[in-house]
Amino acid sequence: MGTRESEAPAEAPRGARESSRPADRSAAGPETPASAEARELSGLAAGDVLALALPRRVALLRVVRVHAHRLGETPVLEELDFDGSEVPARDALERLGPRVKDPITVKHPLSSDTRLTAFVNQRIDWQHAGFQKVQTIGGRPGDEQAALPSTGISWAELAERYRRRAAQ
Repeated sequence: MGTRESEAPAEAPRGARESSRPADRSAAGPETPASAEARELSGLAAGDVLALALPRRVALLRVVRVHAHRLGETPVLEELDFDGSEVPARDALERLGPRVKDPITVKHPLSSDTRLTAFVNQRIDWQHAGFQKVQTIGGRPGDEQAALPSTGISWAELAERYRRRAAQ
């Protein structure tokens, strides 16, 4: 006698059944859109210039590169040597170098690197901390090979340091 359509199919061998458990991501192949959503993405790209409005001046940061990792993205930033009250034109931004005198970060006295990384803490990202993306400029030699700085700071703390400095 043949199998009727209403009968349940025979049970598949143990290894062939679909599992309701999530796949093991440690040996995963290409990233899927669902797994990308769980990562903390910065919304920034190399060359982006961020501004933080302060009393009597504007602080400027350049995104050197964005380091992607399993938990998300960490931008590598460079404070630009600028002491004006308005964001300069793109060509002037291109010519600004890094601030080496009195940088906003704490650095080792023997290190000449003033770059830093910024990270999201307590859901405060660069936008919620008060930074605005004002321009995108070209990269600089060595940006892609720039080492990850040993100095990192949350966006909220970075903005607070600028505000304290401006109040002095």
